[in-house]
Amino acid sequence: MIAFHSSRHEEHAPPFEYHRGEIVPCFETPARIRIVCDELAARGHRLREPDQDSASLLPLVHTPRYLAFLGTAWDQWLETDRGRAEVQPFPAVWPVRTLRGDVER
Repeated sequence: MIAFHSSRHEEHAPPFEYHRGEIVPCFETPARIRIVCDELAARGHRLREPDQDSASLLPLVHTPRYLAFLGTAWDQWLETDRGRAEVQPFPAVWPVRTLRGDVER
């Protein structure tokens, strides 16, 4: 099996995550990435760095509205306070299937 892995994955190292309503250390860490990659290699799988950008496939699985939001989310996060650059953003609300999703608030 070929497994694709980018060294950029190790840049994803948030200080915490929420689990069952509690702030806990993040489970998915750069150290865990190395463990998984080492184990895949030890079992004979080939690890390859992606050689093309798959961004053109995103509209196949996400709505244009969501992709537009993601394109500006970081700037929106910083708009009210530049000091937020050192703070991990985390959603305060999640969409609920029974509520309207066609109106932005």
